[in-house]
Amino acid sequence: MEIHGLRSSSGYGKGAGRDLKETATVCGIILACCIVLTSCILCCVAVHTCEKEAFCLNLNGNSMQIENKLYSGGRYWIGAGHKMINFSRR
Repeated sequence: MEIHGLRSSSGYGKGAGRDLKETATVCGIILACCIVLTSCILCCVAVHTCEKEAFCLNLNGNSMQIENKLYSGGRYWIGAGHKMINFSRR
């Protein structure tokens, strides 16, 4: 069959003629890349730092409540949507 000067063995309206297994593989690879990218972004957003010469409180931005735990200088995994409030030690 010839359509607009192009030859097609699969007929009009059949697409590129790829099989289902190849399409599923490509979709799976794209989905895996999206999951890895999203996980990396969420991990980077979830880690917060408290300055070396300060104490910090954890402010939960979702519920707008402050956790009762006091943090000293360093990096902490407190989650996305949280914020460290710094207070000087002096």
